[in-house]
Amino acid sequence: MKKLLLIVVVFMMAAPVFAAPEREIVFSFVDNWDGTCTITYDVNDVSANDPCALPIRPVALGLTIEKVSGGNISAVTVGDENDFMEIFMDSAYDLEDPCGDPCTSYNYGDGNPVAIVDAPGEATLPTDGALFAISMGGLGGELAKTKEPPRSGTITLHADSPTESEYKVYVNALRG
Repeated sequence: MKKLLLIVVVFMMAAPVFAAPEREIVFSFVDNWDGTCTITYDVNDVSANDPCALPIRPVALGLTIEKVSGGNISAVTVGDENDFMEIFMDSAYDLEDPCGDPCTSYNYGDGNPVAIVDAPGEATLPTDGALFAISMGGLGGELAKTKEPPRSGTITLHADSPTESEYKVYVNALRG
């Protein structure tokens, strides 16, 4: 019962952060008409208008990409204004040395953001392009807090053919 009560208290404390409509991360999608689609995420920073408000800054991102029709995704490119999202947790998971120091078996920037949808681990893009996850995050650089979490960033999906395609993008259940 104590654990349940603690969970309820945590949700009650966190609810105002998520309930305020001005505190959100907005995703937008643009067809670049060159075989690519750019997903942009942008933070609505309320701290400029309210000095007491804490800014929302993403430190990790987990999305599921599902092909509905059309061409397959052949490449994924990610970027943000501070080059903060440089850690690919699923690549680190695969590279971790169970007998050694996990801090020395993964270097920032190693791997790629493509991950298995429903289990930890790095993946290659599926040949049928049907379903994959994007998983990335940051810690602020090799020296703690040298980089600020981004206010915006992009994920560009590159199609393997110029055919009209349709994809669904949603939050990855495993990565929250």
